[in-house]
Amino acid sequence: MEEAVGLTRRVVAVFALTLAGLVAFSATTIAFDLRSLSRSGILHAGGSGGGGGLLAAGVYHNSNVSASFFACCGSDGGTQVQLDVTHLDSTANPTVGPTTSTDEIDVNFSASDFFTGFFANGCIIADRASDFTVNPMMSFAQLNTTVLPSTRTCAGQPLNGVTPPFTINATWSMSVSPGQSTSVSTYSCGSYSTTTQSKSSGSFNGSATFSASFLNSPQPPAFGGVDLFSFDQTVHAQGVAPAGCILLGGKGSGGPGAQAPGDYNSSSMSASMSVQPDDPTQQPFSVFVTSFTSSAHPVGRPMSTQTETDLDLLQFSFFQVTQDCWVIPPADFSLASDLHTATLNVSIDTITPACQFTTNTGPSVFTISATWNATSPVANFSTNSHGCHVSGVSQQSGAAATAVGSWPGTATSIIDTNAFLNITNSTSHVTPGGC
Repeated sequence: MEEAVGLTRRVVAVFALTLAGLVAFSATTIAFDLRSLSRSGILHAGGSGGGGGLLAAGVYHNSNVSASFFACCGSDGGTQVQLDVTHLDSTANPTVGPTTSTDEIDVNFSASDFFTGFFANGCIIADRASDFTVNPMMSFAQLNTTVLPSTRTCAGQPLNGVTPPFTINATWSMSVSPGQSTSVSTYSCGSYSTTTQSKSSGSFNGSATFSASFLNSPQPPAFGGVDLFSFDQTVHAQGVAPAGCILLGGKGSGGPGAQAPGDYNSSSMSASMSVQPDDPTQQPFSVFVTSFTSSAHPVGRPMSTQTETDLDLLQFSFFQVTQDCWVIPPADFSLASDLHTATLNVSIDTITPACQFTTNTGPSVFTISATWNATSPVANFSTNSHGCHVSGVSQQSGAAATAVGSWPGTATSIIDTNAFLNITNSTSHVTPGGC
């Protein structure tokens, strides 16, 4: 468990909500994002491996404060510096087993001088908690650390181009108030459940200063990427997950990106499978079927709605990636509301329309027939979030499945025991203003 928590605490999960201004956001754009999010969600959940990664019953707390910047170039035009500092604090308190905790400050640095050929980089764990301080308003941060021969490095990795002792000093001054977001998420599968409360705040608009005793080149001004963020999360896990429970709520669960003020709704049902061609020299195809409805009602504009069913084919080869998408008749795909089964019977020809923003390059005439049957308990995930002028609710249900079928001319027989079924719904409300 300590190893799992150690991995989790190094993931800086900062969710920043920003607005693009009062711009038109059509339902077609939402549809394009929804297809992409469905694919990423399927890939994430399908790879979870039957419940792997779910926390044991207990209480888990993770928090971090991070500051970073990239600086270029000094008065000689050749000096570049990248600095990332993160204060990591985590505690795992499982119902069964000992409590473990970690509290450390990681300083990841890279400095180079184009003219002298100097290059140094590495990651150290600061010897003192006071080496990195941040004020309560998240408007100012300061690093003053001395690296000694006894100072630990991150994961025991060696330093490059520099030998202790040396010092690193930096400041961050943010010019705008930090944006804030909060969310409450729940996950359930059988008798197992988790409740996750998250809070984040931060800003990426500011200035920074930097000095290091090993860098004799002119000190560069802060050029960009001046960030200061904090993240705090508590997870309460209960029960024991039945065998086969899948992970949900991965990348893409938050819905589309920046939107104009207004109300947005989307729902989708999806199925995925991997198809191994009869030709052993070909790489597998990833097949995604998504039926969705999305609506957008920006303030002062009429509501737009789109309903569509898409067939996506994705193939990775050694030298290229083929990604094709067609709009297919809704009757060609069906998915039971309880996720126990799904069917696909589709025929693609030269007049089948391509999906928006897609130029198809693969096969243009073919048929695919497939049936999915769930092989795991249904997992459910929901999130209620509030951010910078944005609030939203999303729900997702998913199950692992076995897919069987045929793709004449490509795969005489389809058998995939790692297929996936998925249903999502989301609503969001955006108010005017900026962060």
